[in-house]
Amino acid sequence: AELADHLGNLLMRCTGSALNPRGVFPSLTLEEAQEEVTQLSPVAEQLVTRLDTLSEHVCAHYEAFHFYRGLEAVQEALRKCNAFFQQQEPWRLSKETRNEASRRRLRLVLATTLETLKLSGLLLQPIVPRISRRVLDKLSVPQEERSLRGLRAFEGTEED
Repeated sequence: AELADHLGNLLMRCTGSALNPRGVFPSLTLEEAQEEVTQLSPVAEQLVTRLDTLSEHVCAHYEAFHFYRGLEAVQEALRKCNAFFQQQEPWRLSKETRNEASRRRLRLVLATTLETLKLSGLLLQPIVPRISRRVLDKLSVPQEERSLRGLRAFEGTEED
């Protein structure tokens, strides 16, 4: 239940018209995440570090048939992401449209949160395929990009 709550809550907030009226998935490279997002807060730094190795850890747990450990790793990333999202207060940033720094920060928060959701959706496919499909469909992730093979954070995102 906590997993679905975190996924659904973050997904609805990031794709809702209040924060993301154009429904875009801002692109962000791993280098940008490491340089810019990590400067926002210690929680942001922990999240980016966790995302960088998440697919590797989860896939290793799945291969060892420790599915619950894979789920725990994804859940922990979602908890960190939720804390990051709350801490950055994107609802306030979205109201400061004339301020370039606020717009940039909002883009970083949305890109990082949406990347967390995309990665989580991809990694959860073997365990909860229906929930994963809904998340990935909402994020407009093409079917051909839904493989776990070679999966890395902050790769393959495009702006709509």
